[in-house]
Amino acid sequence: QLKSNFVSNISHELRTPLSGILGFSESLMAGVYGELVSRQDYAVQMIRSSGEHLLELINDILDISRIEAGKFDFRLEEVEVNQICHASLAFIRQLANKKSIMVEYTISEDAIMIFADPRRLKEVLINLLNNAVKFTPAKGRVILDVQASAEESLMRFSIQDTGIGIAPEDLPKLFHPFVQLDGGLSRQYEGTGLGLALVKKMVELHDGRVEVRSEPGRGSRFTVVLPWSAGMQALHDRDLVEGSVEPYAVAPLVPLRIRGKILLAEDHETNVLVTRDYL
Repeated sequence: QLKSNFVSNISHELRTPLSGILGFSESLMAGVYGELVSRQDYAVQMIRSSGEHLLELINDILDISRIEAGKFDFRLEEVEVNQICHASLAFIRQLANKKSIMVEYTISEDAIMIFADPRRLKEVLINLLNNAVKFTPAKGRVILDVQASAEESLMRFSIQDTGIGIAPEDLPKLFHPFVQLDGGLSRQYEGTGLGLALVKKMVELHDGRVEVRSEPGRGSRFTVVLPWSAGMQALHDRDLVEGSVEPYAVAPLVPLRIRGKILLAEDHETNVLVTRDYL
């Protein structure tokens, strides 16, 4: 408990120096300090890429600690399922294309709306999709299938792959933090072993569960099962008819001012410098 509280409370201190690294590297790439030659530009891109990777690892550790400390930011609302799925698939397209992996997506007609935290649901899907692509050999296949069941009041998000699979004796270890099933995998595939632990905790916050079926050498199927009511869609349709919901509201235009003032409230000198120079 002390460990969880400590890590949760130092999130600002962990992120602040990274903000400077990412901010200055972005400014360099944008030519704020002058044009870079190709070798310099490549080096700065590597700095930024490594910084972003480090930030992802820190975020995973902080999320685990916040959940354990009871400080996790979690907000349920109506979520459009198809939109969340497409946004999640967009994150893994580049890696899938690089490995010539075929990505398929199917969804049942009634799986339209669900009550969930949109940010956390997307994190869950991206994590599972990313694992599916990462552990699937070139020219394999990854399938995202969404099905709603009015009889069970459940919605299932299934991610199936033709990857390396998981041995039966290793299945109980899957959702433990900082655990990778095989020491060799940690060298062959990047990761901290936090992804599935986060998936399990986030799904449980939704009062759901994660099911796994896998066979070594023949792939895996991870299924996120969440509470769902068919009445949600009827409510959503009624709101659209009555005009109480504006799904594509347009922000009013703000007149452009050539000169203006910006007040920056920041106590870290590095962040002050990078923001000032960038502006």
